[in-house]
Amino acid sequence: MFKKNQTGKAKIFLLFLLLAHVACKQAATDKNPDEKKKEFTYVNPSAVYPTLQFAFSQGVTAPSWGQTLYLAGLTAWDSAMQVVGKDDFKVQLRQCFKNIKAVVSGAGGKMTDVVRLTYFIKDMDINKAMAVVEVVKEFFPENKYPAGSLIGVEKLVEDAFWVEIEATAVINR
Repeated sequence: MFKKNQTGKAKIFLLFLLLAHVACKQAATDKNPDEKKKEFTYVNPSAVYPTLQFAFSQGVTAPSWGQTLYLAGLTAWDSAMQVVGKDDFKVQLRQCFKNIKAVVSGAGGKMTDVVRLTYFIKDMDINKAMAVVEVVKEFFPENKYPAGSLIGVEKLVEDAFWVEIEATAVINR
């Protein structure tokens, strides 16, 4: 089939084809989130004050592939733009998280894909901060909390709103 001087070249060519095939299969595996899924790393070093008891992490590292989803500030409106829980801060928090879950799900993700939360809380006080801790624990697994910030504000877009939450998620990883 091959002449003597072509046998070495043919072997090199076949080896090249085999290596290319293996590399392509590995690249496809690396890009397929179902076959090889990276997890987030929750960063809570002992050199910084402990925060897991307050239902947030100091930082979260996300895999380098996937899609980053940036959510607008979500409030306690339902789908008919009616305020849920006008006089109840916790009810409004839960509605905000239901809205976050709906947007993340609509993009093909789940709540465990959320890596960052920013809360804008009207008339912020310690009771509202502790309510945030309680409600966050209802939506996220223990010790796998997104990084977060609580920001006290004087007013939100509608007087009946007590809270607005922005979120960032990394999905399809």
